[in-house]
Amino acid sequence: MTFDAHFKDNLLQRLSLKDIVEKKVRLQRRGREFIGLCPFHNEKTPSFHVVEEKDFYHCFGCGASGNAISFIMETENFSFREAMEYLAPIAGLKIPDYKKNISHGDKGHRGEDKATKKGEPDYYAIMEKISTWFEKKLYSTDGSKAYQYLQQRQLTDKTIKEFNIGFAPNDGSAIVKELFNDAGDDTMTALVNLGIIRQKEDEFYCHFRNRIIFPIRDRRGRVIGFGGRYMGDNKADKVGKYINSSDSFLFNKSHILYNHQGARKSVKDANMLILSEGYMDVIALSQYGFKAAVAPLGTAVT
Repeated sequence: MTFDAHFKDNLLQRLSLKDIVEKKVRLQRRGREFIGLCPFHNEKTPSFHVVEEKDFYHCFGCGASGNAISFIMETENFSFREAMEYLAPIAGLKIPDYKKNISHGDKGHRGEDKATKKGEPDYYAIMEKISTWFEKKLYSTDGSKAYQYLQQRQLTDKTIKEFNIGFAPNDGSAIVKELFNDAGDDTMTALVNLGIIRQKEDEFYCHFRNRIIFPIRDRRGRVIGFGGRYMGDNKADKVGKYINSSDSFLFNKSHILYNHQGARKSVKDANMLILSEGYMDVIALSQYGFKAAVAPLGTAVT
């Protein structure tokens, strides 16, 4: 996809560079500029300057400079296209329509365009809503055993929240009753198609029950699926210890890495990528400082 100069200029004019930078850097006003510690090299004395009027930043220590687009590209390890897709909603702009060519690396992201079609449910908003519900359930009475398990695995509260770990209660109908009781047919059909809800005759129930939930995000940080660890005796109950969301137009486990979005931010600095076996390995590595860790979904490393 290409962006014309007019769209790029319009995007930069609508953005506040200070607001974009402050998500990563603590800034202090100095005259007509803002200064802070440079995010691109280690320093103790601030040499990173943001000139809001000119939409420009510059570090007098390492020489890094640019605008909001280059800042996001560097700090998030995004391509130009990904940076534009990330910034456009913040600027209140819609990405220009284009005919997308899906390559091998884009499989599992076929819903990106479909989700924005007029009249279609907002699939990503639905998935984020479900993720938040699972997360709240972890701290409820239903999730107490799951929360204790995570503590036994020595995960800190900070780590649990960082990865938005949640819990799916054993009552499979709870999510429908609490979140989608008044939902229309289009939303319920979307939930079934996304592999979150199963339908048996006129009854809807959650695909995940009595499981610790790990939200799975795409390269832009949007929830596209979930992984779940069973908290009962999976052999006696004849269920998989770990399951993922069913494949859908958003999610294809063969082409997704867990923590892809989180790890890509650290790969550049670490100059390495750690491939581990599963969710808990990635989370534990991250907690102890190894942020550039990912895991395949449903496929053994060997």
